[in-house]
Amino acid sequence: MSVLLGVIYRTTIWVATPSMIGMDPDKYAVSILAVSNGGIDVLSGGFYANLPLFHTLFTVVFEITGVGPSTALQAPMAILYSTLPVLVTASLAKSLFGVRSSKIGAILASGGSATILYSSLTIPQSHMLLIWYTFVLLLLSTWKRSQGYTFVFLLLIVSMAGTHKLGAGIPFVFILSTIAFLYVLKNKIISFKTERQYIVYLLISGVVFAIQMLYITEWAKAIGMKIKDVFTKTPETTVTVTAASSVGSFPQLFLEHGSWITLLFIGAIAWLGILYTHDSEKVQSLLSVVAVSAFFVVMAIATPFSMSVERAIAIGEPFLIILIVGGLVTFSKRSVGYRYLTPMIVILLLSVQLGTAGAVPDHPAEIQEYLSKDEVEAREWANTHVRSNIYSQYFIAQEIIEYDGPRATFKTGTGGGFAKGWFPLSEFLVTNNLSKVDGCVALRQNQTLVRYNGLFKLNYDPVVQLESSGRTKVYSNEGMSIYC
Repeated sequence: MSVLLGVIYRTTIWVATPSMIGMDPDKYAVSILAVSNGGIDVLSGGFYANLPLFHTLFTVVFEITGVGPSTALQAPMAILYSTLPVLVTASLAKSLFGVRSSKIGAILASGGSATILYSSLTIPQSHMLLIWYTFVLLLLSTWKRSQGYTFVFLLLIVSMAGTHKLGAGIPFVFILSTIAFLYVLKNKIISFKTERQYIVYLLISGVVFAIQMLYITEWAKAIGMKIKDVFTKTPETTVTVTAASSVGSFPQLFLEHGSWITLLFIGAIAWLGILYTHDSEKVQSLLSVVAVSAFFVVMAIATPFSMSVERAIAIGEPFLIILIVGGLVTFSKRSVGYRYLTPMIVILLLSVQLGTAGAVPDHPAEIQEYLSKDEVEAREWANTHVRSNIYSQYFIAQEIIEYDGPRATFKTGTGGGFAKGWFPLSEFLVTNNLSKVDGCVALRQNQTLVRYNGLFKLNYDPVVQLESSGRTKVYSNEGMSIYC
C-alpha cells in the first residue's frame, strides 16, 4: 500500500506539471536529445563529457521507448523513487529492528520529502542516489557473507562514480566512518572476515575516488581552486536591494526547510539512543550511514560548494527513517509512554514531510519552479514572435520547453543555464530599475517573490513601473504578460 500511494503521489506531480520541475532537468532532456542525434562528443568539456554514464543510459531509454526526452527521464525516476526507497527502508528496518519497524518505516518512506523531490528532479545525482541506496541495502543484507559480492560492490561504486561528482566520495566516506565506528567509538573487535572485507571495500572505493577526482575529471583541482578563491578572491560588489524585503521569518523558513530540520532533529535523538542500546555491527553501520548524511548536510550549509541541504539530506533520508522507527519501536517496549509517543512522532513526520516545500512543487513558501500551461503558451509565443532579448524571473528565464528548438541549451549552472535570448530579471526587480532593461520583459502574473542571493518580496507593482517607462503589453494570458 505504501508503494502504491507513493507511486500515485509522485506520478501525479509528474503528470500535473506542464513543464519539467527545477532548474536543471530540462537541460538534461536537451542533452539526451543532443546525444541521440550527435553522439557523446556533443558533451564537450566538463565532468559529464568524461563520465557520461547518466546521459548514455537515458539516451538508450529514450531511443528504445520512443517517448520524448523529458518522459524518458521522468517516467523511470517517478517509478523508481516511488518503490526503491520504500523497499530499502522496509527491508532494512525489518532485518535490524523487526516487522513493526518495517511497516512504520514503509509508511514514512512513501512520504519522504527528499525522495519526492528527486522523483521529479531528474538529474545525475538522483540516479546516483538510487545506486547508493542499493549499495547500502546489499552491504547490510549480506554482512557476514559480503566477500562473495565484491565484484557487485565494485560495479556499484564505479557506476556511482561515473554518474555524479559525489558518486565515489560517498561510499568511501561511509566505509571509512564505519570502520571508525566499529573500532574507535565502540571499541569493538569485529571478525577477521568482516574486517578484511571492509578493508577491501575501503581500498576499492578509495582507488575509484582517486581516479575519478584526479585523473579522469580533475575535479579535485577545481575544488582546490574554489577553496582558494574563498580566501584570496576580492569580494564582488553587491547590489543594494532597495525595492524588496527579505523573507526570513521563522514560519517562512520552517515551511521551506522544516522537512529536513525535523527529520535531522528527531534522527539525532534516535541516533544517540540507538548508539547506546544496540551494539550489533549492522546497526553500527546504519549509524555510520546517517553520520555520513549529516556530514554532507554540514558541508552544504557551511562550505561554498553548490549543494543544497535538500540534496544532501537525500543521501540519508531512508536510513534516517529506519533509525527513527527503530528507536521508536525499541523504546516503546520499555515504557507505556513511548507507545503513545510513537503515533504522534509518525504523524508529525508525515505532516512536516508532506507539508513543507520539498514535497509540493507549488508551495506558497517557495517560488514555483515549473511552468503552468498558460506560461508554456506565453513562452512559445515569445520564442516565436520576439526577436530582442527577453528578461524574466530567474526560473522562467532558465526553463527550456522546446528541447530541439533554436533557444535550447544543455548547459547548467549560473550563467550557463539560461535559454538562448533569455536573461534574468532579478536584479532589476529588487532595485526597481525595470526601465534600464535592454529588451522585452516577461512577467509571471502576481509573483511577488524574487530569488536574488536569498528570497525577497517586492514592495511595489512592477507592472506600474513598466507602463510608466513607456513599454507596451504585447502579449498576456492568465499566466504571464510580456512588455516590449
